[in-house]
Amino acid sequence: MRVVQTIVIVGSLCAPGVVEAAQADDVPYGNQAPGAGSERIDLAALLAGAWQSHPELQAATRRADAARASAPAVTAPEDPRLNLLGSNESLTAETLGESPDSFLEVQWEQPVRRPSVRDASVRASGAAVGAADAALAAARARRRARILSLYSELWRLDRTLDLLRESRVVLESLTASVRARYESGSGIQEPVLRAQVVSRRLLAEIEHRSRDRRSTSIALAEAAGLDPGTPMLRAEELPELDLPLMDETVGAAAEVRSPDVAEAQAALAAAEAGVDLARLARKADWSWNAGYQYRGSLDPVVMAGVGVPIPVRRDTKQQALLLQAERTRDAAAAELAAARLRARTAALDTLDEAHHAGRIAAEYRSVLGPLAQSAQDAAAAAYAAGGAEMFLVLDDLDRALRIRVDEVAERSNQVRAAADLEALIGRRVVLVAEEGSGR
Repeated sequence: MRVVQTIVIVGSLCAPGVVEAAQADDVPYGNQAPGAGSERIDLAALLAGAWQSHPELQAATRRADAARASAPAVTAPEDPRLNLLGSNESLTAETLGESPDSFLEVQWEQPVRRPSVRDASVRASGAAVGAADAALAAARARRRARILSLYSELWRLDRTLDLLRESRVVLESLTASVRARYESGSGIQEPVLRAQVVSRRLLAEIEHRSRDRRSTSIALAEAAGLDPGTPMLRAEELPELDLPLMDETVGAAAEVRSPDVAEAQAALAAAEAGVDLARLARKADWSWNAGYQYRGSLDPVVMAGVGVPIPVRRDTKQQALLLQAERTRDAAAAELAAARLRARTAALDTLDEAHHAGRIAAEYRSVLGPLAQSAQDAAAAAYAAGGAEMFLVLDDLDRALRIRVDEVAERSNQVRAAADLEALIGRRVVLVAEEGSGR
């Protein structure tokens, strides 16, 4: 509403066709409003599409599926081994059936895992599934935060471009007014040149922000799993926020529910299961075997037995592997403590940033904005009455524009911080309308 009021106040100074001319000047720079006359971005559909099509999430999903698919193999018995042997007493003649040392033998060997090893393998498999699921959840949380952050940046750029174009329209009307004064002999040339400089500077800024928008559009398309060349429509509105209160419970919640902490916990569980397996590997498994010897016309021989591996290199093999597993577990425990510390620190800082951005945006909207608007209105009225110089009007116009641009930036920063906070505490903070609908 304040932008509209500005145009109305200066509207009496506008020459016919100035607004159309100002907009036409933007065309060579490619600065027409992005998505003008088209539908807005469907943020909920953008998020839903990312879950289905982004390669990073697809890879994490496949890894989780692979870990789950391998679980039945853990409880399956070991594969048996079949050996075929033959013996002949002579190199020049066949002695099968004539000599007891000539035979054809079939051996069957079945390795047997101890129940404790099988149970430890089941725990290790479950830990691997948990780690893959935690990695998938963390990847989804990070992907959602990135999409929301880029969407808020796109919204900021769209609003900023709107404000810059509207301000340039006002500047063009002022330029036409002072030019008319100069041409009629009642004014000097300096205000005309000053207004033109400010107008062209705004045009250059519009080009910079348009380039930023194209870059953000490419990044948002990539974040959603789309082709980077996919054009992004206008981001018409920011989602609602459900920010927690600023207290220590947010840090405690991050230590428990953060996807990064869950990922570190799953890694520790997998490392602990690895220690159990390495410790059990120091004790030998066993196997049973059976054999049958065919000796031709002589009586056959049937054999049975058991076997155990002999860990003659326990100190250099099994003990070394156990030491490696224990060090890996200790590192995973330290990484979990570090993840909890990072999550707590980042959650408190990000929440403070979100509340801070909201307070500053409210200050711009309710205090600084109206004050700057009043100053701009007073300067425009004084200039129209011949009681103020042109540079005062331009300064007040620029000041009011910067305050509105800063308000837009703070609102965008609040959503970005809220998206980061959401990825830290594991609950919805950014409320996207109709989220979960189809793409």
